[in-house]
Amino acid sequence: MTVIDAATISESLGGKRSGKGWRAPCPVREHNSDKRPLAITDGDYGTPLVYCHAGCDFIDISRELRSRGLWPEMSHEQANTYRHKRKTRISQAQIQYSRTFVAIVAADAEAGRYISPESKRILKKCCKVLREAAHAANR
Repeated sequence: MTVIDAATISESLGGKRSGKGWRAPCPVREHNSDKRPLAITDGDYGTPLVYCHAGCDFIDISRELRSRGLWPEMSHEQANTYRHKRKTRISQAQIQYSRTFVAIVAADAEAGRYISPESKRILKKCCKVLREAAHAANR
């Protein structure tokens, strides 16, 4: 099975490297020929991300790329696996928020300040996020 990534799509459409991604002519319709309105990057879990700066719809773009054999086909099992990974993935923002919240509550507790039930509830969630992040880092 051929891996279809941003570089493969761009090269097939006559595109060029542009920063961290690629720019190529849009496969849906003719746009201004000196510009490459289609931005293509590699997304999470092997799915390319495409965006037409001329305004074409994602569904139309992916349908046209699929008809040319340039869009990855995904089985239901793969889709479910990726959805599960996306649901359980912890962002850096969540980790940073959790660390900050734990530090604030710890400082309040050391100073003898009252910790509300709501703060305790959020603290439990933050601790869970940090445990999961640590577990994921050790894999």
